[in-house]
Amino acid sequence: MNVNITNRIGNSANREAYLQIDCLNLQIEWPNLQIEGEILQIEQSDTADAAGFNRE
Repeated sequence: MNVNITNRIGNSANREAYLQIDCLNLQIEWPNLQIEGEILQIEQSDTADAAGFNRE
């Protein structure tokens, strides 16, 4: 059983677990961001190719 303990201000007292979860989320999200960046680059290059093709 996992119990979440909070301090008087209402912040999580288990800061290490919070940071570990943030780190895991980043490990999951980073590859997705890289893929999205690559897709944008491909779309931009396709648009530039199409613009050059239309000019000729």
